[in-house]
Amino acid sequence: MKIIVFSDSHGDLSLMKSAIEAVGPDRAIHLGDYVRDAAELQRLYPNIPFDIVKGNNDFVTAYPQSKVLEIGGKTLYLSHGDRYAVKFGIERIAWKGKELGVNAVLFGHTHVPYLDRDGGMWIMNPGCIGHQTYLSKSPTYGLIEISGDITFEIVSIAR
Repeated sequence: MKIIVFSDSHGDLSLMKSAIEAVGPDRAIHLGDYVRDAAELQRLYPNIPFDIVKGNNDFVTAYPQSKVLEIGGKTLYLSHGDRYAVKFGIERIAWKGKELGVNAVLFGHTHVPYLDRDGGMWIMNPGCIGHQTYLSKSPTYGLIEISGDITFEIVSIAR
């Protein structure tokens, strides 16, 4: 199963549509900040299941702030990350993932891509797919592949 992971789209649908067309994912995740973009993608791609959590710039109550997702025998914890102060370090969100016993923690908020392993648990921030800040040089998104094992990749898009 191929999963595409977006965060912090900030109203920029074009890059997400291009990424979905290029990847052809089986599932999509949006980690917040402009969940309305994810809702629009869900409308445009009705055959792709979407998992969505809201971020600090989302005021829609229809989406949770975090979510535990089980896919293909693997467990993922989804959060925007703002409630774990990820701009100051990943310790708190990593602890939450360990407490839950998940295979991976996925978060956004910082606009900076991050991929590392903490023991047996992966930690991924796909970076920012939308409006860029000085913190990131190019739009990025994440790819997860689950086929018995689980692999992660961060993809950078040249503008």
